[in-house]
Amino acid sequence: MDKSIMEACTSVLDYMDKLSPTIINLYESIREYDLADIIVLADITEGLKWVSEAASNINASLSLGITEEINSITDQIKDIALAMENSDYLFLADILEYDVIENMEKIFNAIAAVS
Repeated sequence: MDKSIMEACTSVLDYMDKLSPTIINLYESIREYDLADIIVLADITEGLKWVSEAASNINASLSLGITEEINSITDQIKDIALAMENSDYLFLADILEYDVIENMEKIFNAIAAVS
């Protein structure tokens, strides 16, 4: 494996290790009707965009079969924006818990398997 691809894999895995607990903390807070942590949503969204782009580049180089998961995260970013626009925090928590985390796990596992 090319050194730059290996470094990209390591960076994505490290970042996802940090991003996942932040997402989990946020959706748990929302479910408890504590919106104080909602401020981190912008950082989460930017992080998801970066993960999606980096994973897409890795997938293009290594053919990991995670195109659907990457595209789903891109769609989920749009759903996050819609949920915020409508102040639908339970929908937001559902997206984060049931969709984003699931796709991130699949992407993480696929990249980890080749690293």
